[in-house]
Amino acid sequence: MEIPLAELSFHIELRASPAGDYRSVPVRFEIPPDERTVLAFLLPPSDLHEPFAISFEETSANLVHLPRMFLEPDGAWVWVGEDGGQRWQLDGQLYDREGHLIMVEIKGNCGEFAWEQLLGSLGWPGQPVVVRLVQVGVVLEEPEFRRHWIC
Repeated sequence: MEIPLAELSFHIELRASPAGDYRSVPVRFEIPPDERTVLAFLLPPSDLHEPFAISFEETSANLVHLPRMFLEPDGAWVWVGEDGGQRWQLDGQLYDREGHLIMVEIKGNCGEFAWEQLLGSLGWPGQPVVVRLVQVGVVLEEPEFRRHWIC
């Protein structure tokens, strides 16, 4: 069964992968409505302090080149598009500290091509990332998140 793109909405934080073995406390949980079983890790936000290698300014410069991206100087952004006849939208906020991007908050949904463009703006794949599900408070490795929310 194919899930419509609009039903794959998420509220996440993209973070640089933490140093050390964050995989020591794995958890599996089910996500309604379709009861997808997800492998995640319990990490407090304080353990997610690794900065991205890229700066706020470099990230902003990368993002403004994406088609239909609207970026404010304070780091707030909205990006809209269409994939396979389905419209998608991402809303976000860039956060920085001490000259480096520290986190990207994102709400919305998108397809794989847009997801990879967004990650590429952050230095991925050279910059490994993890995804924190804001409403659940768990951390997923990017491929696990992609498997469940990006189509």
